[in-house]
Amino acid sequence: MFTARFAYYYKDGLPKTLLSGKAAVIVSTGSPRIVTKFIYKDGSIKLLTRDTLKFCGIKAKGFAIDNATKLTDKQKGKIAKKVKNALDYLS
Repeated sequence: MFTARFAYYYKDGLPKTLLSGKAAVIVSTGSPRIVTKFIYKDGSIKLLTRDTLKFCGIKAKGFAIDNATKLTDKQKGKIAKKVKNALDYLS
């Protein structure tokens, strides 16, 4: 829960972050990639990374793993690779 006075506050009408120095990796799964990228324009990833986490001062990296309706070994491998890349980016 990113609430006022925990994650952010306002001073003179401007938002100030309270969670600077933190990092997060966001994974979106399930839908075909063509749908999430071209129809939804990665809206759920942007909403979480930019509009929520960054607003609170958290450095975030989001990515999508398509068609991950079943967690197969192949999907686990994709996720592990993406998370490693994201953690390298965030460090």
